Amino acid sequence: MKSFFLTICLFFLTARFFPLTELQKAMIADDFKKVSDEKLIFYFIIASGEEDFAQQIMDFYNYKAGEIDVAFAEKMLEDGEFSRSQKLQAEFLFTQMHSTFFKEYNFFSSTIGEIRNAGRYNCVSSSILYAALLLRNHISKIVAVETTDHVLLNLKLNPHVDVETTNIYGFNPGEKRDFHDEFGQVTGFTYVPPTNYSLRTEVSLKKLMSLVCRNRAAEYTTKEEFEKAVIQAEIVEKMRSDTMGYEDYIGSVQNLINHYILTKRFSDAITVLQAKMPQNHPQYTRLYDTILFGFIEENHHDGFFAAAFQKAKMISSPDIQKAALNNICVSILKTANEGKNFQAGLSAIALAESFGFSKTEDYRKHRLILVNNICVEYVNASRFKEAKNLLNNELMKRILTTDDLKKLIQTVYTTESAGFFNTGDFATAITITKEGLTYLPEDTILLGNLKLMYTKYLSQLKGGNTEKYAAVLAEARTFFPTEHF
Repeated sequence: MKSFFLTICLFFLTARFFPLTELQKAMIADDFKKVSDEKLIFYFIIASGEEDFAQQIMDFYNYKAGEIDVAFAEKMLEDGEFSRSQKLQAEFLFTQMHSTFFKEYNFFSSTIGEIRNAGRYNCVSSSILYAALLLRNHISKIVAVETTDHVLLNLKLNPHVDVETTNIYGFNPGEKRDFHDEFGQVTGFTYVPPTNYSLRTEVSLKKLMSLVCRNRAAEYTTKEEFEKAVIQAEIVEKMRSDTMGYEDYIGSVQNLINHYILTKRFSDAITVLQAKMPQNHPQYTRLYDTILFGFIEENHHDGFFAAAFQKAKMISSPDIQKAALNNICVSILKTANEGKNFQAGLSAIALAESFGFSKTEDYRKHRLILVNNICVEYVNASRFKEAKNLLNNELMKRILTTDDLKKLIQTVYTTESAGFFNTGDFATAITITKEGLTYLPEDTILLGNLKLMYTKYLSQLKGGNTEKYAAVLAEARTFFPTEHF
């Protein structure tokens, strides 16, 4: 049997956070405005979660980029036009990147580890790598361009040049038929030209880097690794400081909370909700309420119920607060029924009085059920004194009314008096019934029983003690002045 008297309170577990590493914090703090190619690659390593292999990846990048450096230097020496044109230099670096680093496009390959280990890339990873190669060669006027489901680069040269980094024909794609023939087949995306301004959003290299974490968050969510997804989404939110980042972050937090609720990890759910979601968010109260219900359902002891009532008092919505209170009361009743300990249930539900809930209809309804069950137990055990004390105490509390307790009062006094009536002790039966009438002076059941008791008692006294007979008759007529006994 689960005890009412455990003292553990799950609501006040030590807060559990998912802290960012110092390297992640450093990446978030940098504005990326004066970032070098190696610093960009280092941040790419951090965003990819490849810190344990940072030196190997950096060596890989410098080795491969060094090969391109050699070819680039040779081209600068032998071609005067090339040496004067950043557009030609940028295009050369682009084709060299594809031949040196890449083997296969893969929609899910956002990390630098995928490039290093398998030569796989997507629009995010290829855009970051290309930006690094441009910075390495002093071409720094770079912005990323986000479309609905894709990202590319735009070089602020004269004129500006789009670069769809996923395709070897992607440099200035509007001029190349080969690009249009191949791009959609390879990536599944549609190129959005500069003329479609409403579908394009220029973003910084920092926001471009955040897309690595955004894609990793989506991957973790698919795998139901929601804690890891929240970490990545938090990085996205802090790096972007925009609506998309915020919505991604809140979505990940909600996914984690819902996962905890489904797996009955309610203490973790409340910790994440309070630590990670703003209280003014439209879903905060709904989630809080759902977690509260889960706590109530899973934890049946009075230490918990006190915390539950306290939490319910903090809910701002009257309807949600009413539902929460009802669930607490239902849970107390369930626990009392399971343990057949209704007195403990009454003690538990009385905790509501400390939090201002004693006047609510739900509270009164559930309190009455517990009082009824306790009273029935007392009556069945012929413990009438305890039953009457219980009812008297309830009336003195002024939570339950005489009307609420009418049937119980009738049951207690008719059952106790019947025991004496059936043995011929009409005097005691009358005394008990008169006591019941102090609570219900016009109750037809008690009055009907009292009239029968007087009739029987007077019949019993007839022919005996005339003084006693006269006194009982006079008493009977105070209740029934028109009755002929």
